[in-house]
Amino acid sequence: MTSTPRVLIIDDDAGWRTTLATYFRLRRWEVEEAASSTEAEAKSDAALQAGRPFTLATVDMGFVIGGARQATAESIHSPSLEMPMGGHILNYLKSRHPYIACVMISGYKELTIEDVIDLRDDHNLDYFIHKHRVNTHLDETVRKALQRVERSLTPFAIPPRLFISYRRQSSWGIALLLKTLLEQRGLDVFIDLHSMGSGKFDDRLIREVQTCDCFVVILAPDTLESDWVRRECQIALEAQRRIIPVMIDGFEFRHAELPAELHGLDSYNGLPVSAHDALPQIQKLTSWIINGDDAG
Repeated sequence: MTSTPRVLIIDDDAGWRTTLATYFRLRRWEVEEAASSTEAEAKSDAALQAGRPFTLATVDMGFVIGGARQATAESIHSPSLEMPMGGHILNYLKSRHPYIACVMISGYKELTIEDVIDLRDDHNLDYFIHKHRVNTHLDETVRKALQRVERSLTPFAIPPRLFISYRRQSSWGIALLLKTLLEQRGLDVFIDLHSMGSGKFDDRLIREVQTCDCFVVILAPDTLESDWVRRECQIALEAQRRIIPVMIDGFEFRHAELPAELHGLDSYNGLPVSAHDALPQIQKLTSWIINGDDAG
């Protein structure tokens, strides 16, 4: 990153862009502005290519996407809208430029804490602030957003130890992809590539599950038919490990019949992953592991 912090202000309201630009320039930030998601994408990519990436992006909740302004109370929960609440540009920035801290600024009174959590979980938002608090709280908001990104990118003195549980028949590919991408982010990942199918659940696997920092189980509709996976999940539950279910191929707990020994597995926040959004979702999984964002 450059020594002078750089901010991209994304908003279709020229007056608000000017207000924020003045705020940041007074604090010696370099400022660029974008009035649409298309312009924001182009400027963020150009900045990276020029070797001058942005440190921060401020994103309006309801800027223009595809010629229509999407920012009503109904749009927050409407599945018919392509990308409500500025989520399009958040997804773009976080999938291509994960080092950019993203702060969403909104004046919508209807927004609830649940909506903000959805923005974080679904669109990788780093922090949120209401417009009426900008003058008094933006400095603190920016600081926290930058710290959150720094935590996710800083190498670990002792990397968190992950155990990935999967069924070879249905989730071998996604398990290897998870292992590769999580290790690239500095995490220490254990995955059993050899013992499965041997019929012997050895002491080493038990110790690996009992001592891991985070137990990630990949759940497809047929996964829990595996005695092996059920045993690993049971040990993780008994050892009170931090558990993150990764749900693929349409798996849903409400359609699964959990055996008695897995009671409580469905109480953990799960992460749905599909083929078309695997990379952004795996990035979200990394954020959950590092920042504890799955708690709740």
